[in-house]
Amino acid sequence: MTINYVSPAQYGVWLTISSIVQWLNFFDVGLGNGLRNKLAHSLAIGEKEKARVYVSTTYAVLALIAILTFVVFAVSSSFVEWRSVLNVDAEKEETLRSVMWVAVGCFCIQFVVQLINVVLASTHQSAKASFIALFGQLSTLAAIYYCIHYVPSSLFALVAIVASMPVLAFIVSSLFLYRNVLASLAPNWQFIRFKHAGSLLNTGGIFFVIQISVLVIFQSNYVIINQLLGPEQVTIFSVCYKLFSVTIVVFNIIMLPLWSSFTDAYAKQDFNWLRNSLHQMRKLWLAFAALTILILVCSPLLFKLWIGESVSVPMSLSVCMAMYVIANLWHMLHVYLLNGIGKIRLQLILVIIGALLNIPIAIYFGKSFGIIGVVGTNTLFFLVLGVVYSLQCQKIISGTAVGLWNK
Repeated sequence: MTINYVSPAQYGVWLTISSIVQWLNFFDVGLGNGLRNKLAHSLAIGEKEKARVYVSTTYAVLALIAILTFVVFAVSSSFVEWRSVLNVDAEKEETLRSVMWVAVGCFCIQFVVQLINVVLASTHQSAKASFIALFGQLSTLAAIYYCIHYVPSSLFALVAIVASMPVLAFIVSSLFLYRNVLASLAPNWQFIRFKHAGSLLNTGGIFFVIQISVLVIFQSNYVIINQLLGPEQVTIFSVCYKLFSVTIVVFNIIMLPLWSSFTDAYAKQDFNWLRNSLHQMRKLWLAFAALTILILVCSPLLFKLWIGESVSVPMSLSVCMAMYVIANLWHMLHVYLLNGIGKIRLQLILVIIGALLNIPIAIYFGKSFGIIGVVGTNTLFFLVLGVVYSLQCQKIISGTAVGLWNK
């Protein structure tokens, strides 16, 4: 629907803008993931007031970061030539500047209000977080449907819809939940303790570097493809990824509540539960790998039913994307366990190395093989990381991890 509302090239411009804005999402310096572990641990040992302090302090710090981010953007935006940054000539500079204002403005609000997802995950209510996402997507769908019939094709209208609807979903859901099931954890200025920001950052700081590195490994794909091959190729990449990422989305829904459960079990030294959970997760990975292969076999038909003739996705790209998804899922299931128990030092080292190598290698293979080269580079990194993390998880659960393996 979105591609039909605008053009494939304009849709590619939006995807590039979205990937750039997502870089700002990691200015939380890891506070979100730091809160997830601290909050789950505090609730596990019955420190309810301290848990509310962590929540209130994190909201306050993120609000300050969001305000600072928007001010910096507002000052610097007029000095940036967005047509060059986005590699597009068809749009006026004034239009692109307005689009960036909307995208960054909505992001800065979402930067703070999306913290409700962390609180829900830490309190083992991840299903509610999924419903918030569903609410936001349904609102976006309805708004795009309205625009197709009543609003002339416009990149600005598209960005305004896609950027603002999820924000609205977070705000409405937060107001409702903090007045009801999460009332005991509702952020309040009386519980803000900036001295606790340091303890959140001790773990969160490492998560921050990991997040930045993972962002470089994957989100840079949009910018690299846009610069090497043009906005329309970004659309082809995105359409293919969106189809195969269905398995990633469902897998994440299953895995998300386990993060805090791992924290809870590790705090209680329940290694039997951790061992059984890892075994079940690996069996689940096999099922999702089979599902990904089934999607690959059916992909020509699925693309035709979904997007018709507006975008043509090569079968070679679909094969590479399926391999990428399978490797990513294996990597992801072990990362959830390691993040939950706080054993992330080895992960930190490896993702930094991966981030440093990914862009130059992706550019080299992108020039040689097109989109396939970029996706293949990501797949190779996730394969290596997945093998190492699986060994680390096995060592930790069996009690044989020493040195860097246990950090």
